[in-house]
Amino acid sequence: MEVFWCENCNIPVILPKYKSEINHKEYIDIEDEILDFLRGLNYNQRKKLYNCFSKTKNKINKAIENDNVNDIFKHIKFKIQDSDDNAKRIYKFSKKYLFNKLANGNDKQQEVLEDLNMNYAERLYTHEDVGEYNCTICSDEVIRIANDVRPVFKDEKILLEEAFNIDILNSAVWADNSRYIIDGEVANFSKSDLYEIEEQLIEKREDIINKIKNTEHQDDFSSFVKANKSHYKKIDAEAKSFVNNTSEIFPDSFHIVSFSGGKDSTVTSDLVTRALKTHQIMHVFGDTSLEFPTTYEYINNLKSKPNSPPFMTASDYETVGENKDKKFFDLSKKFGPPSRVISWCCTIFKTGPIGNLFRNIAEDNEIFTYYGIRRNESNNRRNYDKISRSPKIAKQMVGSPIIDWKDIDVWLYLLSRGIEFNKAYKYGFTRVGCLYCPNNSRWSEFLLKMFFPDYADKWNEFLVDFARNIGKPDPKVYIKEGNWKARQGGSGLDNENKSNTIVESKPCGLGENAKSYELTKPITRELYELFKPFGQLDFNSGNNLLNEVYIRGEKGKNVFLLQGKIGQKYLKVNIIEAHNHLTLRRRVECQLRKYQSCIDCGACANVCSYNAINTRNGYAVDEKTCVNCMKCIAAFHKGCLVAKTTMDY
Repeated sequence: MEVFWCENCNIPVILPKYKSEINHKEYIDIEDEILDFLRGLNYNQRKKLYNCFSKTKNKINKAIENDNVNDIFKHIKFKIQDSDDNAKRIYKFSKKYLFNKLANGNDKQQEVLEDLNMNYAERLYTHEDVGEYNCTICSDEVIRIANDVRPVFKDEKILLEEAFNIDILNSAVWADNSRYIIDGEVANFSKSDLYEIEEQLIEKREDIINKIKNTEHQDDFSSFVKANKSHYKKIDAEAKSFVNNTSEIFPDSFHIVSFSGGKDSTVTSDLVTRALKTHQIMHVFGDTSLEFPTTYEYINNLKSKPNSPPFMTASDYETVGENKDKKFFDLSKKFGPPSRVISWCCTIFKTGPIGNLFRNIAEDNEIFTYYGIRRNESNNRRNYDKISRSPKIAKQMVGSPIIDWKDIDVWLYLLSRGIEFNKAYKYGFTRVGCLYCPNNSRWSEFLLKMFFPDYADKWNEFLVDFARNIGKPDPKVYIKEGNWKARQGGSGLDNENKSNTIVESKPCGLGENAKSYELTKPITRELYELFKPFGQLDFNSGNNLLNEVYIRGEKGKNVFLLQGKIGQKYLKVNIIEAHNHLTLRRRVECQLRKYQSCIDCGACANVCSYNAINTRNGYAVDEKTCVNCMKCIAAFHKGCLVAKTTMDY
């Protein structure tokens, strides 16, 4: 689907550019086809077959990552020939999934697709234009203006008027990533022109804000809604069908809506409640303590309404009160601000608390979460699956009803339904997440200075101080050019803040595979908790005078021996029996880094599929539920999120 402009009606019209898009196939995902197929089967068949497809998906993604596509393709072809009818259908879906992944991949992956199936590749890459494009209201011919656009509301119009001395309040104004389109014509200015006069606009900020407050003007999108009514009905029906299907295919899961206060989660919330015909589905708001003021205002307003769904807030237990962002700034000072390379803040302030909440409300049940994720939001999300298992929270499945929607689809839904949305979008923000996110665009940073100056100034002052402290010759330039967003690891941090990531050893006399470590903090009982994932701890068989503790693996065999006294910093580790001594030693050192660095971020507890880890009152592992899979050790580079964040590379 593309965006066209009707000069007569002065509106954007969403139309299929190619004949292949006429039936809305770009909004139908392979997951939709599978769910439709599974609905006709009984519970046990559905569960078995979807698990089969899910496992095959994982193998396909690993094969693509490791350049083993030919092997996985042969495996799928063999399974199609050697299976019952239902299983054959699943493996045919799997083959289609593989081809689509390759088609959406890089140039090399697309070449692999052509080698595997030239006909399929040609069908994907060959498009025939519809030929004639006409307005759905007046039937006049329309012209293509963009792949995607968003509406520009009164507040942003006034900002533009003041910036460029123009009169556009009563014009139809839309925008794409960089351009403004006014009454169907591309404007002779762009976002980048605003950055050139940023300082002048900041000086006029109070006048601009007062004009916004005092100008009575109602944005009218009724013609846009009318012209695209047919398109709205189709995407609405397809998204609701997906929600109904997932509800039926995953009946044992605890279904919730992830609600951020942004436009996409607002649409997802409305779709889910309408599809399931209930306002009682649980909504979870991950309060990072760094949300937009308009987000808190919007969510509080939603909660006060008569048919509001139940809301639960997941937040770090230390981020409460007037200085709720204090922990973020303290950690940013210690570890350095989060960057696009390592965004440690997401784990500590979002997925960690959400995972804790999930374990409390769902216990051992699977969680099925409806997210407002969309593929066209970024290149990283372009290849996301419509249904996937969360990589950060064990036992969480994620369903994305609007994954193939564009911005204009989201706005068409909101405006067609007359749904209230976060006020920040009226200022011109295209995404509403954390105030200080390193993934914020130059545009978001500009608008933050205009409409939330206190927050912008506070963050800028912190960043400049940080740049100065790590020795940057021109801190203000370093920050203004966004170089802080590319930081990696502990570059520039004090040695005091990096010392916990360093684990050094030397040989000791316990044996050929024994090492002696000097830790950065005294040994406590908590250290031994970190060794439970390796096996059963035996405090009785060793020499008590030497404080020996054996770690027993399969069949009760001694895997290694610990020797260290509580209250002291010296620890000896003697590997007795292992398939790979080097790998085991590296895992031991991962746990030692974790012991020295742990700040209760919640990441380890989230990756455990058996709810065996609790970090609220110190790191603790339940031996009764731990199956020694060691995912909590292998999940992070060097064993620990904090170590990954602060160590040198």
